[in-house]
Amino acid sequence: MIRRRRHRTVLIVLAFASAALFARAALAQSPAAESRIADSVTPPSSLPAGLAGLALSPQRARDSVRLSLIEARALALRQNPELGAARLDTAVAQGELQQAGLLLRFNPEAERLGATAEKGLEIGFSQQLEIFGQQGARRGAAQSGLERAQSAVRNASRLTLGELDRAFYRLVAAVRRRDLAQDVLGLNSRLAEVASRQLQEGEIGRLDFNLATVELGRSRAGVLAARRALTDAGVELGRLVGLPSSTVV
Repeated sequence: MIRRRRHRTVLIVLAFASAALFARAALAQSPAAESRIADSVTPPSSLPAGLAGLALSPQRARDSVRLSLIEARALALRQNPELGAARLDTAVAQGELQQAGLLLRFNPEAERLGATAEKGLEIGFSQQLEIFGQQGARRGAAQSGLERAQSAVRNASRLTLGELDRAFYRLVAAVRRRDLAQDVLGLNSRLAEVASRQLQEGEIGRLDFNLATVELGRSRAGVLAARRALTDAGVELGRLVGLPSSTVV
């Protein structure tokens, strides 16, 4: 009876050790893959089929949306607040360039000179003109301002897309970590049930049962942490895409 009890106790401990090693190995691979993705941004045309095909069209249900990386990029270029502000600067620069191209920048002014019985009412007109290349210099400055604003938009688009790609892959990694944590929780739940039956039958001691309970609690905490990380990753991606804060990605 004593040999049988020890044999089953060893099996339970080995099962816990295998589950822990599996979880650590998988979680250790995810940050490495995430760092490689962050260093090198993959263009949408060369995405792996499994990631590019996550969702080919937005599917909204109860304030939630599912996007592929290609769709997220397109939405970010249209709706990102920082890009919108940069485009406003470009619109202002274009208006300044159009104003600089006007031949007569200032409106003519009319002035009443006086009125006499012989000549009647006298009115004078004046028009301010730009000479000595003032208009050309102003047009050149406005053109430089427009080019600078357009360059700022292109740079902001590049930075935003790079940040969005990293946020997208962080979300994918968070989903996989959540799924892994749930799998580990399910395994430890079954092991805890087996340990409870063995304790009732007297096949294991209270210490082995307590170890199984502790591992089950750690697995539940891991699931909660993985869900929080998934929520944070979804919020960050939604911010870059320009979705409302109430929308879950």
